[in-house]
Amino acid sequence: MSIEKIVLKMATHYHANLIDIHNTLHALGLKSDEQAEEFNKKHMMKIVDMYTRRGYDITK
Repeated sequence: MSIEKIVLKMATHYHANLIDIHNTLHALGLKSDEQAEEFNKKHMMKIVDMYTRRGYDITK
């Protein structure tokens, strides 16, 4: 596996874990619905941007 794929996989797991943590905070009532939605959207778009910059088509 190339270094690029390893870094891409690590970054994907990082952003996915942040989304999970924020969803947990929302479920516990520590974050509002709007905050959780905005945070999740931001990090999901970072994942999509990472893949599209490297030439992967993840919209299929």
